[in-house]
Amino acid sequence: MNKKKKLSILISIVLVTITILLTFTFCSDSYKLDYGNGTTRLGDTQHIGTVVCAVKSKNDEFKVDEVEFDVYFGSIEELKLYDNDDYELVSYAIYFVNVNYIFDMGSRFYPQNIYSDYKNIEGYHFIKELSFEEFSKDDYKAKIRTFSNPKINHHEKIKVPAEVFEGDSGQFAFVIVPICAMKKEDGYFIGPYQNGYGKLHINYEYTNESTVKLFSIFGYNK
Repeated sequence: MNKKKKLSILISIVLVTITILLTFTFCSDSYKLDYGNGTTRLGDTQHIGTVVCAVKSKNDEFKVDEVEFDVYFGSIEELKLYDNDDYELVSYAIYFVNVNYIFDMGSRFYPQNIYSDYKNIEGYHFIKELSFEEFSKDDYKAKIRTFSNPKINHHEKIKVPAEVFEGDSGQFAFVIVPICAMKKEDGYFIGPYQNGYGKLHINYEYTNESTVKLFSIFGYNK
């Protein structure tokens, strides 16, 4: 067998191996709903902000008031403690929100919307908040990997408020954002998206009056 033919065979083997790896990475159903951040797909190294998020569930159909699954989230970069003459970091807040409201929350770079109570924003269902010190711990770290799912240390079971499921079908998001307090006036706003910001979108549709089916925004398990 000449060198040229051997090289051709070797290249073919490498290409087949890469195809198998990518198929496993992008089509695995171990995370039935979605495993990525924002609108990225399974295993993609792109992200929105610095927090990667994921959802893991054995089920994809629930009673609308019993939707609960494991949420994975963690920062892929060191968090920065916002503090200047105009504002300071309060915490990192976690919400579930129907996407009909998601663009009303605030500017990515500077406050356009000021809220008197960040735990009571229309359309945003407050779940909990984490202090800077807590969210900076190793338990909340994450790492993007090229040929595998992101490594996310922290996960917890969270129930989705039934009010998120508006209409016969739609999309909602798990959102974690930095909350900042104004120093020269009363109010709060959403801090810069480059640090401590993440979201994960999930589609839903009602299968009957009391049951919803959830699926990836790419329709993997629909």
